[in-house]
Amino acid sequence: MMPTCSSTARAALPAFPRWSIFSRRECDYYTPSEEGFQVFTTEFGKIGIVICFDRHLPESIRSCAAQGADLVIVPTANTKAEPLEMFEWEMRVQAYQNQTFVAMCNRVGKEVR
Repeated sequence: MMPTCSSTARAALPAFPRWSIFSRRECDYYTPSEEGFQVFTTEFGKIGIVICFDRHLPESIRSCAAQGADLVIVPTANTKAEPLEMFEWEMRVQAYQNQTFVAMCNRVGKEVR
C-alpha cells in the first residue's frame, strides 16, 4: 500500500502544480498514516475516507474499494482558483474504475484571514 505524501510516492508522480489555501504542500503539515487508507464499518455501510490531495493517487480509492468500501468520502479544501471540473472528473473516473460510490465535499463558509 502506498503511503500518502511519502518521498517514494512523490518520486513516482510526474511534476504538476500544487494548490493550497496556505501556499504550502500538504506534506508539510500532515504525517502519513502507519495503517494506510482505512475503511470503517458503520450503520450505513462500509465507509472509506481519503483526505484532499490523496484523491489524486489512484491507490487511495482503490485501497478503500479493495477493503469493501460502499462509499469513499473525500473532504477537501479547494479554492475557486483550482480546476474543479478536473477534480469532478477525477472522482467519476475513480468511482467507475473501482466500482464504488465516491462523494467529494468541499469546505464552506467565509475565509477569515
